[in-house]
Amino acid sequence: MKTEELQQVIAKHQKWLDGREGGARADFRDCDLSGSDLRNSDLRYSNLRNSDLRYSNLRNSDLRNSDLRYSDLRNSDLRYSDLRNSDLRYSDLSNCDLSNCVGLLFITQRSDGYQFFAMYETGTATWMIRAGCQYRTIESYREHTKSYKCEKKRSETLLILDYAELIIKDRGITDADTKPI
Repeated sequence: MKTEELQQVIAKHQKWLDGREGGARADFRDCDLSGSDLRNSDLRYSNLRNSDLRYSNLRNSDLRNSDLRYSDLRNSDLRYSDLRNSDLRYSDLSNCDLSNCVGLLFITQRSDGYQFFAMYETGTATWMIRAGCQYRTIESYREHTKSYKCEKKRSETLLILDYAELIIKDRGITDADTKPI
């Protein structure tokens, strides 16, 4: 998508968010937005499902309640962005810079390269673990590890889940309004 067209969609989206005439919800489904400069964009409630956002700059963007399922966010800059209630299921967050973002807490990276994140779902008041294509509660993830054929991978994942619970508890994080330190 060309920069000019992208800016027009974002302007219409802002009108839609403000409830003004001529507005329309941003629909970037299946779009190639790789390398786009979306810094400081208000993309709340936008549809970015299955979009290519590799190497994009989304720094300080508001992505609350956005649909980012199946999107490719590899090597994107998401520093200081707000991801509360965003749907990131099956998206690829490899090598993203998620420093100081709200709504997503980086836990660690497993020895095979999988990165583990904790997300708080306000609708269900539940902490979810996001790693690779998995998006599960901590307990469901523990159950999932029983399917691993490699014992080393299983034990490492269980330690990561224990660590995630400790971080959440230690920081006193109980809802999505709490910004990870």
